[in-house]
Amino acid sequence: AGGAELAELAHELEQLGGHTQALKEVQAEVAEVTDAAYESNTKRH
Repeated sequence: AGGAELAELAHELEQLGGHTQALKEVQAEVAEVTDAAYESNTKRH
């Protein structure tokens, strides 16, 4: 749930301000969440 919300937020920020520091931080957070979700899914199987 969190990853999708962050991705949506990142998209909105991109529409508003382009490539700002805040956008880069959000994108980094999205990548972290995505990696964590992928790892937990992989470990489960």
